Amino acid sequence: MSERPRSIRWWPLGLIGLAGGGLLYAVQVNGFSLIRPSRDFTIVVGLINLAVYVWARAWSRLPPRMQFVAIALLVGVQATLLSILRLDGFAGDGRILVKWRWTSTPEERLGDYSSHFKERGSLANLAEPSATDSPSFRGADRTGQYRIPELDLNWEIHPPRELWRHPVGRGWSSFAVAGEFCVTQEQRDAGEAVVCYRLETGEEVWRHLDAAHFEEVTSGPGPRATPTIHEGRVYTFGATAILNCLDGADARVVWSCQIAKESPPILFGYVSSPLVYGQNVLVTPGGQAGSIVAVDRDTGEIAWAQGLSKAVYSSPQLFVMGREAQILVFDATGLAGHDAVTGDTRWMFPWGDNSDERVNVCQPVILRASTQKGRQTAQENQILISSGYGRGSALISVTRNSREEWTVNEVWRASTLKSKFSSVVVHGGHAFGLDDGILTCISLADGTRRWKQGRYGHGQLILVNDMLLIQTESGRIVLVKADPETFSEVASLDALSERTWNHPVVAGRHLLVRNDREAVCYLLPVLTP
Repeated sequence: MSERPRSIRWWPLGLIGLAGGGLLYAVQVNGFSLIRPSRDFTIVVGLINLAVYVWARAWSRLPPRMQFVAIALLVGVQATLLSILRLDGFAGDGRILVKWRWTSTPEERLGDYSSHFKERGSLANLAEPSATDSPSFRGADRTGQYRIPELDLNWEIHPPRELWRHPVGRGWSSFAVAGEFCVTQEQRDAGEAVVCYRLETGEEVWRHLDAAHFEEVTSGPGPRATPTIHEGRVYTFGATAILNCLDGADARVVWSCQIAKESPPILFGYVSSPLVYGQNVLVTPGGQAGSIVAVDRDTGEIAWAQGLSKAVYSSPQLFVMGREAQILVFDATGLAGHDAVTGDTRWMFPWGDNSDERVNVCQPVILRASTQKGRQTAQENQILISSGYGRGSALISVTRNSREEWTVNEVWRASTLKSKFSSVVVHGGHAFGLDDGILTCISLADGTRRWKQGRYGHGQLILVNDMLLIQTESGRIVLVKADPETFSEVASLDALSERTWNHPVVAGRHLLVRNDREAVCYLLPVLTP
């Protein structure tokens, strides 16, 4: 009697498909991660391949020839996907971003747009500032707070009016605005570019190019810092540590210097928006170049450099306490106050181990209060810091006694707000920020969480009047009330359609947003009598 053929076992393959597909969905769509989504994706694909191979060879009961056909089909499907898809970077939580290979690249779209630009010999006037300008990173005082009198919040009936939209070069720079012009930094082919546009039309007025190119697989190419406009000049710091001083009228180079000779000491390049104070331009390159470096703003000569701590992705911040001006540096070892004139370290609050693993991005937030009988209140000397990667936030108090000795005390520390990519804003005794991509409100009194709602991804946010203007990672703009009692989304606008990590800017009624491939300018609506 002949042996009855054994039936093929298909059910293990079904289980592999369900389990593997579920894990891929969790990693790629929901951002689930055991290690990091990009690594988890690779691990899951590897496990699926291994499981299918073991099934085909040991469990399937397929004839030997059909076993190799099944394995070949799996390899063929993956090869086909690789041939029609290309890597387009990573999301803020590490998820892989892909595009069809036949879609045009950002560089190709920019090339098509730039081919229409011709030198017109026009000049920009950046020397006449106005009260509504945003001449530096996150505004004139770097707090990310803006005012628009009588802002109309009913965007369904009166939406923001788009003034212009066009491709821009790669990079994560924001805009600096002075008068009728705005300036940003971009990667243009093999050169880092500083580009000036007309605020009303988006017309390119001038550009300056440096022979420099920085690229990193996670975040892509391009400069990361935001220009600073001061007294008609433009100061920029590139991802390869080139510090420029340009004439704001025509991009003529007043001076240029290479701050650091070594390659970027941190993964994502040099990220420090220049701060102008007194006679110096201040940047924080970190490492052997100096935790903080002062360059004479007229000559380009290095005035002094202090510290050897590794840099992170926060920019220098001015902190005035009594009659003394300090520069806050939030680097890989913690938060330090440096004398604004000499660079000497006045005080230090540890918040790191000088490694790249837990980087600090958030700008330090200085909490202001009214004075009492000529003396500062305790709150005037408080500073809020926040970091991602499980670190959380801390409120510290900085004091100085009669012997001019500085003391730093921790008021509270909490894990309720972990700002990984963005900075936080404060309003009404509360701080608002993106806690690993979810909008969160915490009390400044003790760090307790008031609410946590709104999944906006690893984007950015600013405060406009009493509204949080959130640039979501997906490119959408959202308005949320800065209300500690409840989460309330007021309006939204589909501004961009790609990964967006750049800070939005408000100048008067103009809202400027960009990512690493496109920029758009809106005129915000106001109430009319």
